[in-house]
Amino acid sequence: MPTVFDLIKAQKLKGKIEELIEVVEDVNRDYLPFEIREIHLSGSVLRTPEARDVDTTIHAFEVKEVRGEWQDFVRVLRENKWKILKLVDKYREEMYLKRINFRDFIYEYADELVNLGIKQPWIYKWLPMFRLEDFTNVAVPYDVRDFMPTLIQRRICSQMHCGSLELHVVYYPEGQRPDNEFFLGIPSISIWNYKKGILEISEETFKEYLLKEFQRLTELSQMILNGNIDIFAYMPARYLMENHEDNFFLTKLFREAILSEVENLKGLIKSYTKIDLDQITIEELQDINSKLRKSQKHIEHLGIVWEATVNAWDEVMGGAPVHALRLSEKYRSRTLEELIFRVVSRRVTSSYPRVIKTKDVKKIFNEIGLMSM
Repeated sequence: MPTVFDLIKAQKLKGKIEELIEVVEDVNRDYLPFEIREIHLSGSVLRTPEARDVDTTIHAFEVKEVRGEWQDFVRVLRENKWKILKLVDKYREEMYLKRINFRDFIYEYADELVNLGIKQPWIYKWLPMFRLEDFTNVAVPYDVRDFMPTLIQRRICSQMHCGSLELHVVYYPEGQRPDNEFFLGIPSISIWNYKKGILEISEETFKEYLLKEFQRLTELSQMILNGNIDIFAYMPARYLMENHEDNFFLTKLFREAILSEVENLKGLIKSYTKIDLDQITIEELQDINSKLRKSQKHIEHLGIVWEATVNAWDEVMGGAPVHALRLSEKYRSRTLEELIFRVVSRRVTSSYPRVIKTKDVKKIFNEIGLMSM
């Protein structure tokens, strides 16, 4: 019976999945307040050779035997928060640093941290999962942020480069299913668990997953077409679809493109409602799901790029000439179109790092006609 490595369409990503499994097994051998019990995959990596990343969901459970010690550890961090930050300032001054690598600080000041009551095993095993912002960017002055899914993600990514991993963590405190967990609603297929290792996946199981994905994509498509989608990244696209009074020339260009893609999505949905799902093949399902997702993402990307482009245009054209010159120098741009493109690319890939890439922005600029503006 096949495993995930026989099913993956994107061959170049097989190595990343193998590495993830090795890292997870290594993490589970360590003394930690959580245990990873399952790895799930979803998305394009199971559908198309052109997949750029691996949509992965980690299911991690609290280890009750470690719970009390972990709570003691977090309590000690909170009690000594300001002393720790003073040590950070001292480290910054001694090393003449503008930015602090918190992990480097931990190892450099391990003895001082022990003197604060932080046990040595905690310092080397648990504290490196934290970042400086967990101490500084919190709503309550004496708090320390200890959101377990983020800590687990950091622990994994400290042992591997997670660039092509879309890594999500579902955490089960006290073994209980978390309420309102978004990623539990996304169809996925289990490829590994902590008892059996890499799992065999039958053709029936794989097809069942693809059918669930098809249902989810169909529902998402209907929400887009009906204008009631509330996913944050789709909000700019929703504005373009609903607001026909904004006649700024850039808005008109993007609206025309987005409405064209909406018609394409309507056509896909209409044709797929006639399909006999009992008779459909795995290959046909993979193709259908890929086309639906491609159309959805294009609508999403058009909205994101439109919003950033309008803002960049206002900033460049509406400000003082000297500001435009400074931006041109900063982005090393010789023409207006090049400047707008680079500003937009930098901002959208920073704001939506897992959603859109520079080549997506360039493709849209070419589609809209902005590269020859």
